[in-house]
Amino acid sequence: MVTLRKICKGEQIPIAVVLAYVPAFSNPPWKECHNGGDVLVKLGDSANWKFLYVFYEGDEIIGGAVFLPLERSSIFEIFLPRTPERAWLEEFFIHPKFHGRGLGKEAFSLLLQEIRANGFRGIASRTHANHPAMISIFESHGFTKIGENSAETGGQKHPRAYFLQQA
Repeated sequence: MVTLRKICKGEQIPIAVVLAYVPAFSNPPWKECHNGGDVLVKLGDSANWKFLYVFYEGDEIIGGAVFLPLERSSIFEIFLPRTPERAWLEEFFIHPKFHGRGLGKEAFSLLLQEIRANGFRGIASRTHANHPAMISIFESHGFTKIGENSAETGGQKHPRAYFLQQA
């Protein structure tokens, strides 16, 4: 069974939570911790600390997530207006050693419940076009594609990322 835990500013946090943000921590031990304040300085945006979570299976860390009000995220405004009632899911990740067991879907469901419990009425995010498992998780939870970021090679456009929303 997957559980999630909110991380509060200043507490010791698992390094898993910052892997997506802090390249200097490449290849650390999975359960290594750093002072939340130090990581906060590296992240540079204290707003992210309001909604920062770690996923567990039993007492083992399996992944993490960050979301914030869409009003603070600018990349999505070409598709949707900024609004504090809509959450932007900035990061969602499950450690590769836990892939293929349905834990990602379970964790994602818990996260969506938490987002709604925090008063958000809509959720938006993006995912890489070459990540079919994540696209499947989004779609199985009612997200729809509303745009894409494309690259052109050899005269043909190829999607690099999809923008999605759940109303």
